[in-house]
Amino acid sequence: MLHARRQGAFRYSYLITEDGGVPVTTLTQGFRDHAEFELAGVAYRMRMSGIVRRQALLEDPDGRPVAGADRLGRRSWTVTAPGSSHEFERVGLFGTEYAHVVEGRRVGSIRRTGFWRTGAQADLPALPRPLAVFTFAVALVTWQQNDAASSG
Repeated sequence: MLHARRQGAFRYSYLITEDGGVPVTTLTQGFRDHAEFELAGVAYRMRMSGIVRRQALLEDPDGRPVAGADRLGRRSWTVTAPGSSHEFERVGLFGTEYAHVVEGRRVGSIRRTGFWRTGAQADLPALPRPLAVFTFAVALVTWQQNDAASSG
């Protein structure tokens, strides 16, 4: 299981760890449209786009697409990578949890934690590590953007 904790009160960066507090990566969000993280020595860049139909694209250091996410912020959204597609559905009305659904069955989840919603955890055993971190990052950045939009 992955855990994320926002670093600082007003920063857009998250320390992502595994169970037991073992550091995995740090997700650093840019001004609005991008975020970055390093995993196993590979630096990834995540680009966000769209207002109505929000999307995210994960690129390797050479700018080649690795994975994508579509319909972010909707009741259901999709993460795709070469040879695979993964569906996520919002659980409840307030958007603080997403379920990873395969053939109508829940196989994983991402949810916010903490009173001030500064943390989150992801249990995505069906996804390879880079795709799990990307999916977790998409949820974190989407929540961050939604919080910023609702606060004025």
